This record gives sequence, structure tokens and C-alpha cells, in this order.
Amino acid sequence: MKLSRREIAMVALCVVVVAFIGVPSLKQMQPVESRTPEALAADAGRVRARCAALEQEIASLEKEVRSLSWSEEPSRLPTRILTELDLVAEKAGVTLATLRPGRPVAVASGSKLPFTVQVRAPFPKAIRFLRRLQQTQDRVALERLQVVSTDASTDIVSLELRLAVYSSVPPVSK
Repeated sequence: MKLSRREIAMVALCVVVVAFIGVPSLKQMQPVESRTPEALAADAGRVRARCAALEQEIASLEKEVRSLSWSEEPSRLPTRILTELDLVAEKAGVTLATLRPGRPVAVASGSKLPFTVQVRAPFPKAIRFLRRLQQTQDRVALERLQVVSTDASTDIVSLELRLAVYSSVPPVSK
């Protein structure tokens, strides 16, 4: 096998890069046996402090997740969501054309229930509905938004929203 000049240059460049990066990092690593007990104790203290900080962060994130998810069973959520979305739509001056709940899906912390919502309204009111939805519904996630002009001569649009709500209760498997 014969290497071209270009290949030889690339191999040489790789060797130089490894020599400049790898060798100094190997020198910085000290075997545990050569470290003093004080240095090891200081490292252990830093590790314990970091673990405590991470445990606090995990606890605060779990609290936030609980505030953003429902505690009810996924089968009970569609009526609650319909009521809340209907209220948001009423305040925005639009009506919900359809609301189709999907099947609950198991996720790491419980379950996810997808919804498809369709709203038909003048564009400004449709945008008002979206803003109200984002401002008032912390526990409803917008996954997909499709805006379609239904009639070129008017400002009426059809919004199709793919929403998801999360429950801390896993779905019941049948």
C-alpha cells in the first residue's frame, strides 16, 4: 500500500495534534496513589457539595414538572381540557370547531395525551386565541401549528393545533 503525499501530510498532522493535545493532558493526570490525603479529601468535599447542589436542582425541577402536569388519569383529562380550551376560545372571541383527543402515550414521568384542535376565525381573533392559550394554559404544550387561509377574499383562517398535556399518572394498558 502506497500513501500519497497528501495522505502522509494528513497522518503527520494528526500525530502532531495528538502530541500537542494528548501528551500535556496525560502529564496533568496524576495517579491517585501520588496525591496527598488532603488533596483527596478536598476533592471528595467538592464532589459532595456538587452532589448536594445537583440534588437540590433535581428537586426544584421535579417540583416544576409537577406544576406543569396534571395529576388526574389520562382518561379524565379530555373533558377538563375541553372546558378550559372552550373558556379560552370564548374570551378570544372564537369557537372551537373540533377537539380530538388522541391515545395516551407512556412517557418517563407518567403519560402524554395528544389533542388536535381546530379553530376557524378571522385572523386577528385566531392570533388572540393563540396568545391567550399560551398565557393562561401552562399545562398545555403546543406541538404543531398549521394556519390555512380558507377563503382568499376574507381574513378567515383555519388553525389546526396539535396540543399535548402531560399527566403524572401512567396510562392504563388494555
